[in-house]
Amino acid sequence: MDAFYPPLPHDTRLAHAVSKSDENPETNQVLITWKAVDRVRTAEANRYRFCAIVSRKVPDWAVCGELNEGLESIHCVPQTNNSMIIQKLRSGKRYFITVFVRDSLHGSTSSYETLEVNLRRAPEKNHTETRKDEEKSLHDAVLEAGTLPAKKGSTVDYQFMVSTNATQSSKVSR
Repeated sequence: MDAFYPPLPHDTRLAHAVSKSDENPETNQVLITWKAVDRVRTAEANRYRFCAIVSRKVPDWAVCGELNEGLESIHCVPQTNNSMIIQKLRSGKRYFITVFVRDSLHGSTSSYETLEVNLRRAPEKNHTETRKDEEKSLHDAVLEAGTLPAKKGSTVDYQFMVSTNATQSSKVSR
C-alpha cells in the first residue's frame, strides 16, 4: 500500500500568505507552501506533481478522490517545488485549497490538509473632505462652552458666532 500511494510528510498542514494582486485591486493572490518528503523530491523527473484544487465549497475529494461541483481551478507544479502562487481570487469570498501529490507511475494521489482562506473585502473609505473655506451651519445648536481641537497640522483659530435667539441658526467658520 505504501508503495502505491505517494508518501506524505508527518506534518501535512499548508502555510499561506495573502497579498493584493498587482493587476486588479479587487483580486488577491495566495502563496501556499508545504513540506515534501525527500523521496518525492529526489524521484526520477516527472514522476510526481504537486497540484492544488481551489474550490468555493467544502471539498469531499480529499477523502473520496472524486471532483464535484464548486471547483474553481486546478494548479500544478513539478515535484521539486514546495510552493505555488494562486492568483485572481476575489475579495469578500471564501476558498478551500487542497494540495495533493500525484504519482504518474501508479496514477495515485495523496492529499494534504485542506486550507480554508477567507478573503475579506477591504473596508470602503467613507470620509468626506471639506475645504478650508467651506462654511458649516449648525441648525438649532446651542453652544454653552467647549473647546475644539485643531486638525493635525492646523494653525487656524476657530471663531463661533452664537446668537442669543435659539431659533436662529448658528454658523461655524474656520
